[in-house]
Amino acid sequence: AKAGKNLVISGFHDMTGDAAMNAELAKNRALSVRDALTSAGVPSSSLELQKPAESTGGAAGSSAEARRVEVAIAG
Repeated sequence: AKAGKNLVISGFHDMTGDAAMNAELAKNRALSVRDALTSAGVPSSSLELQKPAESTGGAAGSSAEARRVEVAIAG
């Protein structure tokens, strides 16, 4: 992001518990990563929060891996 690229930040959650609560947890995870990146000097104008089309799931059904944040370079 410091080189002029934008970053897209997306939060995810597992399948257990209340869906609305999980969506809020995923959002808060993404916000925490955004805050950490801005604290590290990444311009907030280079960061975009994006709700993924499918916000659940994980590798091999692992709940721990489903609770994650992904950061992608947007260009």
